[in-house]
Amino acid sequence: MAPDSLPTTPIIRRTDTTPKVVHPQLPSIEDICGTLRALAAYEGLWDLLRTKIYYSDYSSLVVGTPSDYQSAKQSLYLFWDEEEEDDEDIARLLSHIPALDWSRPVFLSLSPLSLVRKVSCLPVVSEDEEFERNCEAFQSLWRLPSRTPKDRGGLNRNGHADPPIRKGRELLDFGLLGHGLLKPSEAFILQLYVMSSLPSIDIRLPKGFDFRDLTEEHAEFLLDYWEYKHASTPHKYRCMRRVLPGIGVFKTSDGNANNEGAENGDQPVAWAQLSFWNMYTNTFTLPQYRRQGLAAMATLALARKSLEKTGLALAPISANNAPSAGMHLKLGFKPSIVIANQSYSP
Repeated sequence: MAPDSLPTTPIIRRTDTTPKVVHPQLPSIEDICGTLRALAAYEGLWDLLRTKIYYSDYSSLVVGTPSDYQSAKQSLYLFWDEEEEDDEDIARLLSHIPALDWSRPVFLSLSPLSLVRKVSCLPVVSEDEEFERNCEAFQSLWRLPSRTPKDRGGLNRNGHADPPIRKGRELLDFGLLGHGLLKPSEAFILQLYVMSSLPSIDIRLPKGFDFRDLTEEHAEFLLDYWEYKHASTPHKYRCMRRVLPGIGVFKTSDGNANNEGAENGDQPVAWAQLSFWNMYTNTFTLPQYRRQGLAAMATLALARKSLEKTGLALAPISANNAPSAGMHLKLGFKPSIVIANQSYSP
């Protein structure tokens, strides 16, 4: 079972089969913090993602990988303190993450925009014996904290040899990952909106509608209405709905509105749902049911669940989605940091 209460700045330590919470020097930054809290709070999420969290006693750098479920690309989210860290040291640390091969396609997900932009500009680094020794402290939290690879005879906890360390010069070369093998796509930029306490708004639906939890059975219907459905699959969406909460607004038998697209009340007419990153995704109302506040009420109902579980409700919204931004502001969400996704491919 996951812990009942979570500290303000948690990071997940994986020992055996139970996520636990420890306190390295992780800043209280909402997107990273919220994602880590979800791994501890929602049973089954870690078993799907198998995310490893890496950190160093010598740096503010925190990396989670993989950050997506069944992605064809390597995926990660990251954070470091730009004011404290030297770019060359960050390049070295990134190059020593055993789980990543910087010559293969990489997807940076939902990380602070300033850092996403900086990754492609990190300097080429030279070898440094002292730094190589320090990198022994850059560890996956899958390992027992008191045991190093040397203590285990060079084997990880599963009895397998750890992947070879990638030297810093293999990581970045004049703004291109992997000696110029990988080039960045255009960054997809999102403003993160945050709610840390539920506002004093009555969560009530108009007559003829009620709330129900979304389940796997609704996954393909919901996916059909997602603007970015090319980024998912029915199986992936079903898994998301199985382990994470979603709130649907359904027609009741005494409603009179046209139920086209949601026949017999079996499918929702509006909804809000959590993604794997503990952020709201694909909040939507069928066109014929709009202007009744249904998505807003679903968002608040989901926020109540999110706040109870993780203490944060997070909504990433693109700059061209002014209606969604306006709705979240009216509900009590506050703008936080700007985050971004970016792919690196050959």
